[in-house]
Amino acid sequence: MYTDDAGAAAIGDAFPGAVAEPVEPGWEDRWREFHRAVRVGGLWVGPPWEEPAAGELAVVIDPGRAFGTGAHPTTRASLELLARRPASSLLDAGCGSGVVAIAAARLGFGPVLAVDADPVAVEVAKENAARNGVVVEARRVDVLADELPPAGLVVANIELRVVESLLARCEAAHAITSGYLAGEAPAAPGWTQLEAVEVELEGASTGYLLPDDLEPTPTPEPFAVLLPPLDPTTMGWYERDWYLGAYKAQLFDSNGNGGPTVWWDGRIVGGWRQDEAGAVELQMLEDPGREARDAIEAEAARLTEWFGGTRVLPRFPSPLSKQRAS
Repeated sequence: MYTDDAGAAAIGDAFPGAVAEPVEPGWEDRWREFHRAVRVGGLWVGPPWEEPAAGELAVVIDPGRAFGTGAHPTTRASLELLARRPASSLLDAGCGSGVVAIAAARLGFGPVLAVDADPVAVEVAKENAARNGVVVEARRVDVLADELPPAGLVVANIELRVVESLLARCEAAHAITSGYLAGEAPAAPGWTQLEAVEVELEGASTGYLLPDDLEPTPTPEPFAVLLPPLDPTTMGWYERDWYLGAYKAQLFDSNGNGGPTVWWDGRIVGGWRQDEAGAVELQMLEDPGREARDAIEAEAARLTEWFGGTRVLPRFPSPLSKQRAS
């Protein structure tokens, strides 16, 4: 416990055996020395007094008086699995500082609801969401008693018995749970538990696969696809060179938000935008060859027809999408 001289005297009167020791000035901020940035699930997660590298997808967290910096192993495990899930609606049960909910919004999930029984945690989560410029609703909710909205994915990094009670009453298609010992598992009737297998990736980094997904995937035929801004395929990896090449500066803004992208044969070869009439304009960053150009132009025509004249403006336009189309 930290206190001033008057507080130490009062404690000594109440507890005669208590021992008081002086501390160095600045103790109230010294905890910051232990709050360092981590990289997990394609995200840079760190405090506001550190800076991510240019182009990194950043989640800036000041925990204040709430739990959750992103560095705890159970939080990191949750974020690793979250980054591998397709985007959907999400419920962060026991949100603490809001790190999981904000990371989900960064990865394209939505709508995102963060709930906690602690009013301080709810306020901290709101502040951190505003700091990151993402849309996250935060509410004070008792996950064991209050009504919970349905969600495509629920994330619960909390104590085992609470996880079990939550799973018994929440309406969700999938759940990521953590916060308990490695040898423990929730007793959750009606749920099927999927064990993740840890695998070593190139560069000695670690990834996770499902037990029935360990065999190499056959190489598909080349194909073209145009993906929207904030798509998890573009943003869901930390090591991006194998599909992004040298185009990070053109396709990601300074906060790490990915813009609209053109893909050919598993690589990004350009971007796209819409003109005033809603037609898709291609912004190629390289010449992928005639076959690729024909396929990409056909996909752009299909997407233009699908839009039907409606313009969809990205909230976080990339540097490339701000330029004139090629």
